[in-house]
Amino acid sequence: MHTIRRNFQYYNINIRQISLLLLITCFLFISQFAHAIEISNSPMATQIQKAPPNIMFVIDNSGSMDWSFMVAGYDSGQWNDDQNYVFDDPGDNEYSGVLTGSDRAEWKSQWSEINKMYYNPDSNYKPWPAPTQDPATEGIDRLPNASMTNPISNPYFLMDGVTDAKDGYTLDMTDIYYLVPAATFEVIVDNQDPPPGFTLTGGPWKESIWTPEWDGSSIYTEFSGSTATFTPDLPEGALWDVSVWWNCYQYRDQNAMVTINYSGGMDTVFMDQRSTANNSVEAGVCGEWLPVGHGPYLFDAGTAGSVGISRHAGSTPDTSTIADA
Repeated sequence: MHTIRRNFQYYNINIRQISLLLLITCFLFISQFAHAIEISNSPMATQIQKAPPNIMFVIDNSGSMDWSFMVAGYDSGQWNDDQNYVFDDPGDNEYSGVLTGSDRAEWKSQWSEINKMYYNPDSNYKPWPAPTQDPATEGIDRLPNASMTNPISNPYFLMDGVTDAKDGYTLDMTDIYYLVPAATFEVIVDNQDPPPGFTLTGGPWKESIWTPEWDGSSIYTEFSGSTATFTPDLPEGALWDVSVWWNCYQYRDQNAMVTINYSGGMDTVFMDQRSTANNSVEAGVCGEWLPVGHGPYLFDAGTAGSVGISRHAGSTPDTSTIADA
């Protein structure tokens, strides 16, 4: 019994020594690893992870791809929310809604800065690749250049391998789709305008009591050699028609002299200012704008031209000569 106890004690001592050695070794290894690790300031779960790149090409062949508008802010790329095409239907339009009438005057619909589908003269357009194109070749075989007068509506019709009426769906670019009215300017010089617009020589000139007047005033003279001169300030050099206005009175000059000074010349005409009744408009006689001379006349921009109304030696005796506008 005693022998057995001693062996157990010896075995127990050896176990304690081995355990102490393992504990010391464990602390040494733990101390080395703890010294090498840097602890993160934020948990791994909160770090932003970038998604891998993902590029997707989507081909849309729906009916709206047939439209000729791509305008920011408009529903589905339409113009005015209900128009789909700029030009008339060549035969293959998927929808209705073509610009017509005064809508064609909305020029922004036909400007590439607004309508991104519209022709941009600063861009270099190349024809579509030919249907027989081999992707393995370096060069690109292309369809012929589009016609400048009758371009085909959809180049795909030439590539689908089918010969049919669609191959002839073209746009007529020689047609008149909208005629922009010529700009018109109206410059009026009245007897109440200050110089140099309106000036008088000779006279005296007196205020008339007869109507209809332009802007409520007109003047007359009974003295030969008197002239009322109207000098317009024209915004541009161009061909201008000339008209005059005077009131209606029975005892007016039947041979008033009207002189038109224009670019490079002068034209003198004689007009009958007499009316058959007082204060009543007579077409082509008084109380309205009356064309003068053999115009239109070429006037320079500015104040180089003028129109004069004169009483002269050949004026009708015992009458007056009127000037208004």
